[in-house]
Amino acid sequence: MQKLEARLRAATLSLLLTLGFIAGWPRVSPRILEKLPADLSKALEQLPELQQRLLAPFAPMANALGIYGENWALFSTTGGTRNRICIEGRSEGSSEFRLLYRIHDPEHRYLAATLEYRRFRNIWNPHRSYLSSGYYPFAQWVVRRALADHPELEEARVYMEEGEILAKGRGFQVNGRRLYLVTSRRTGEMP
Repeated sequence: MQKLEARLRAATLSLLLTLGFIAGWPRVSPRILEKLPADLSKALEQLPELQQRLLAPFAPMANALGIYGENWALFSTTGGTRNRICIEGRSEGSSEFRLLYRIHDPEHRYLAATLEYRRFRNIWNPHRSYLSSGYYPFAQWVVRRALADHPELEEARVYMEEGEILAKGRGFQVNGRRLYLVTSRRTGEMP
């Protein structure tokens, strides 16, 4: 009886490990697929369908136990068009804005510890295909905060500077577009 229990336990664990392995197959982005040889690219395109077919018989049990998959590509690509946050302020009587903060800029670090904290960054960090719903409330807060922290400023603004991440760690090249601009002017008492 003990041999049967041991074999049953071993078979169950093997099945669970195999299902976990299949469920963990990564999604490959179209950008990566186009760089691969045609045969490999074609095979990888078929993985999600194969994965779904192999896991389908076990879906009712997984649903009953609250086991759900996450189908997204983690760190699947780099490069391409991206945005970086900039916060600027303009003093009274000046037509020029001065940079207060830009991510990864060692000379412009206003609120850097807060803005770059991993849990906070998700509020303002734009994603490849959408902007977080928290961005505009965050942007309004940060411009009011800049005006409160810098009494010499008449106006503050925050925006995303669009550019491209260059290959092989060569940096970020700005293309001149500013997106998601939020501006605030000093009017009387600051809250």
